[in-house]
Amino acid sequence: MSRELTLKSLVEKLRDFYDFIIIECMPSLGMMTINACSVSHPLV
Repeated sequence: MSRELTLKSLVEKLRDFYDFIIIECMPSLGMMTINACSVSHPLV
């Protein structure tokens, strides 16, 4: 359940320690790409 939010829960623990977190994933729209999009924040 909520497979698309798995990576988000892990990255939230690291946000205070890093300015940038780069997640590299394959160009296909698989579960890893969906997880990466749910974690990402636009640079403002």
